[in-house]
Amino acid sequence: CMSSEGTDNAHEDAHAGAATPVFVFIRALSCVALLVLISAVAFRTFVLTRIVGLARATRWHIGRTLASRAAVFAAVYVFAALVRLYLQNRMMSGDAATDVAHLRAMSMGTDWGVAWRIQFTAGAAALVSLLVTRLRASLGWYAMSGGAGLLALGTTLGSHDRGAPVPAGT
Repeated sequence: CMSSEGTDNAHEDAHAGAATPVFVFIRALSCVALLVLISAVAFRTFVLTRIVGLARATRWHIGRTLASRAAVFAAVYVFAALVRLYLQNRMMSGDAATDVAHLRAMSMGTDWGVAWRIQFTAGAAALVSLLVTRLRASLGWYAMSGGAGLLALGTTLGSHDRGAPVPAGT
């Protein structure tokens, strides 16, 4: 049987942990948005530009529609990054009020913060790039290609496996 002190600690750990439903949902939402963004770049680069016999106007229209829909997922990715920053702060500081100094220290002075900044910046750049495609399609897609690579890099740097110790002898 668990004492009331053990129950309180278990509740506190569950409330603040990375395995809470909201934290898992936000990470899953980030992953879905990331996959859609990378898939949009891959489709535009490797499929749409190589279809033989497709009228230029049709190709342009498909690319513009693709960019518009992908921009929604870029906005979702940026939103999810902001929510992850808030949740990470809550996980690290418990029920204490959100403190700007703590948020700054966490996002600027930790390995997690470096990865988060890359993800957030790349997500914002992806959103801007996709909006630029409405004015100048090729420039926006070139920028988006780089942004997708940075999104993948930031996600890799922020993964739990990256922080895991390497067993001796490997």
